[in-house]
Amino acid sequence: MGTVLSLSLMQSSISASQMVEQTDAVTIAGQKQLKPNSENVKFSKEQAITKLRELFPLLNQAEAENIELGNSHTYPPPPNQMVWNIQWAIKDGTSSFGFNSEVDAISGDLISTNLYTPFNEDDLAYYPPKISEKEALELAKAFLAKAVPSSTHGEWKKDEDIYMGDQPLFGPVQYHFQFIPTVNGIPISSERTSILLDGEGTVCQFNRSNAAPLGDYPTIKPKISVEEANQKYKQKVNLELLYIPIYQGRDVSWFLGWKGLAPTYSTMDAETGEFLAENGDPIPSEPLYQEVPKTDKIFSPIVGKDGSITAEQAAEVIEKHFAIPKGRELLRKSMSNNFYGNGERKVWDLSWGDPTNRFMGPQGETHAFVDSVTGQVLDYQADFSRPFGYVDSDAGGNKAGITKEEATKKAMEIINELYPNAASELKWNNFDYDSPIKSPDNQFLFRFQRYYEGIPVFGEGVSLTLDQTGTIQSFHNTPMENLAEKVKGLEPTISKEEATNKYLQDTSVQLTYRSFGGFNTTQGYVQPTIKMVYQQEFAKGLNPWYAINAVDGTWTSGWANKPEQEKAVEPEDIKGHWAYDDLKTMLEHQLLTTDEQGKVGPDQSITAGDWLKMMSKAVNPQFEHFYGESSKNVGDVSKDSPYYQAVQWAYEQKWLDPEQKKLSLDQPLTREQLAVSLTRILRYDKLAKFLNDDLITFQDENGIENKGTAFIVFRLGLIQGTNGMFEPNKEVTKAEAATVIMRLVHLQGKTDKQIYR
Repeated sequence: MGTVLSLSLMQSSISASQMVEQTDAVTIAGQKQLKPNSENVKFSKEQAITKLRELFPLLNQAEAENIELGNSHTYPPPPNQMVWNIQWAIKDGTSSFGFNSEVDAISGDLISTNLYTPFNEDDLAYYPPKISEKEALELAKAFLAKAVPSSTHGEWKKDEDIYMGDQPLFGPVQYHFQFIPTVNGIPISSERTSILLDGEGTVCQFNRSNAAPLGDYPTIKPKISVEEANQKYKQKVNLELLYIPIYQGRDVSWFLGWKGLAPTYSTMDAETGEFLAENGDPIPSEPLYQEVPKTDKIFSPIVGKDGSITAEQAAEVIEKHFAIPKGRELLRKSMSNNFYGNGERKVWDLSWGDPTNRFMGPQGETHAFVDSVTGQVLDYQADFSRPFGYVDSDAGGNKAGITKEEATKKAMEIINELYPNAASELKWNNFDYDSPIKSPDNQFLFRFQRYYEGIPVFGEGVSLTLDQTGTIQSFHNTPMENLAEKVKGLEPTISKEEATNKYLQDTSVQLTYRSFGGFNTTQGYVQPTIKMVYQQEFAKGLNPWYAINAVDGTWTSGWANKPEQEKAVEPEDIKGHWAYDDLKTMLEHQLLTTDEQGKVGPDQSITAGDWLKMMSKAVNPQFEHFYGESSKNVGDVSKDSPYYQAVQWAYEQKWLDPEQKKLSLDQPLTREQLAVSLTRILRYDKLAKFLNDDLITFQDENGIENKGTAFIVFRLGLIQGTNGMFEPNKEVTKAEAATVIMRLVHLQGKTDKQIYR
């Protein structure tokens, strides 16, 4: 459970903005709003400016350039317009840095401030920070109490489940916290307050999301008890075996996992006991997934010359199956191999528009992607600027509108024609279980789930929308290339019963308030509805993206990260080691890991590739997630190398010589190679060549090929000599690499160029 922050504030469930006269509540674009009225101001703009400067001392250097009551920059405006909107500017010579603040004009509560500070290296707090994360949390709590003194909430809970990313060793230290407000002790899951502090303890960002400032919170006594809710939840959990992708940059691997196929029955109405979909509707009891009937016309691939169809053939496919709005011609056609980040599939990218007005850009265009090998339609939008809920008044067909049965029949015919083996690979449903937006009355939405050999493929399928005339408005399909090869050999060893037991052990439901709606669509504003619900809650470190691995029974995520584990036992082989502190830091930041016996091997040599991986992770803990099949080849490193992602990162950071054809990353790293790498990381490689003379007095200097690099790293204290020897060919151990990294960490802010990017 999260940390509870008691502010001894008001317990009323009536928001401060509701204290004004109801005549000031208006409806704009279907949205209930509190209009700006200077007569209702209880916290003046002068008070707002004074408060902001007290909370953020940096603003004492700033000038409030523009102050307005309300927000005239967005449409429709935010619901609460009784807000001071203040634009700040910090001037530095002829340059000016601007940022914005918002303060409630009735309660005086801070709503948001995001400080944009000039790039002054001297003001940045590097590792080691002046304050710890625990101290930063206490400062954040104290700041929250000052910033929101008139909160309608009696308590704030620190959100323990939110993942803000691993703190890198390099770069400015930042602490990011999120707090959940409560009403009468019940958390409001739809609302968040985010606070960002630097390593000095200074608050740099503050943002409050208020889902429904004019809303009421239901009675605090639910009709369904927590015991009843958990019992209902346990009865409803029905895990299915799924093929689940693991994304790592553009690379995708697969595992078999036990997971609830949507709907997941994660939200239960505390008043009725009904399970709710994302749009707030009760989930129907009838089966959601139905067989796709096979029709007379089925998909037939186009045979192109030399294995590829032409742009004209691709355009013919679209014009055959889709009604291009009148007055539009094919304006643009290009080949792309980056369809939704999938570098394995080459597609034709096509756009139709008005040839008499080519300056409209995507507005008023029809857009499509077609597979260049088979002619399969991958994506179609009748109107790029109106993708949802729009009906073309010029479209043909029955203006009175077709029935749901007629739309369903037509959808089945379309999916058979456009998707290979649709009747055997797809199942369909048209209930909006996973979208917060309900389908408009004048549109029919169909969703198709893909199956491979009878097993659902998580995240894969087709969506199809028809308007009231039966005209296709959108078609979206992202099939995974070569799925059969990727999932070959995956066999489950964990039974459904075993997986369910573990799933229920690590999940439960918690009473909370949740807002449905509160956003704009092409159909107008969706009024927010606040309901008291029981929401699925995962054990610490887990979230809905995780599934029970059907091979080893562990929680596995589709984003290549593992759940937070209990604090690991300290390896025995680092205790008492001369580099103990540095090795411990490497383990905490996962730059080093233990082997199957729980040992680090601090005196083992590392390879040149190991060094790149350690440094890459020290600068960016998530570096491995950004590089895949379409990344640039560097040197002699193949895509199946364990160092591939590190090389990609190092190449982008200019840590590697682009002319070097042989990196030899599997070879042990020598001290001279380490010195060369350090000078490139510090951007001193040119200086090193300039200093490549007898500037050092090591006894073995004749054996040093890159004397300038040795001089620089020695002068900076990164690599030291032993008994007057530099030992350029000596292999670097894990302990020595750890010590060098920490020396480099402490050097931050003392060099002319940043070590991180």
